[in-house]
Amino acid sequence: MSILRLPHFIRRYIRRTTKKIPEVRAHFFRSKLSLAYAFCAWNLFGFIFYLVYTDRIKKIEDDSGLSQGRQFVRLLKMENVHLFHIDNLKSVHHFDLNKEYTKLSEETVASTSQDDQE
Repeated sequence: MSILRLPHFIRRYIRRTTKKIPEVRAHFFRSKLSLAYAFCAWNLFGFIFYLVYTDRIKKIEDDSGLSQGRQFVRLLKMENVHLFHIDNLKSVHHFDLNKEYTKLSEETVASTSQDDQE
């Protein structure tokens, strides 16, 4: 049983127009493909480990205290985003993140202008 099922008429057409593959040959190619897959996966694991070891991939510590949803909104630079907190299939809180970020940007602008005046 396959994960992706073909429509029945396509399956019938393929079975009618192609020759059967001998079972021994099918097992042979399946084993070769699995070895190739294992080789590629192992090399990819080694490459990722090398990138981490040479500090090309770093874990970023975020001390802003924002929730994960707010961090994604900031990362993707989205506008007009509404965040809903749902608990037991009921909406508990609704946050308009556009209003929150405009308040934060106004506060940062005000604080930087005060620092410049001093």
